[in-house]
Amino acid sequence: MNGTSSAAKRTLERALENVGDKERLAQLLGADVADLNRWILGKQMPPHEVFLRALDLAFRTTSRVASELPGVQKNLQPRQQRGE
Repeated sequence: MNGTSSAAKRTLERALENVGDKERLAQLLGADVADLNRWILGKQMPPHEVFLRALDLAFRTTSRVASELPGVQKNLQPRQQRGE
């Protein structure tokens, strides 16, 4: 498995964690569950558009959860705005 397929696999796994089940993730990605399984197993690369949607799903929930943690917003500001 090369670095690109590894990144796609990890992104899809994170999106799956955030969404909750493969059927729902496949629906949100506009894909079949069989294709999703091949992508998650690293047997095939997802199409670019699907990867971008998965990236959005993986990041969106993580970002929302992170924003609810105390002090996270301050730490996400650029250094010059934090006075560093």
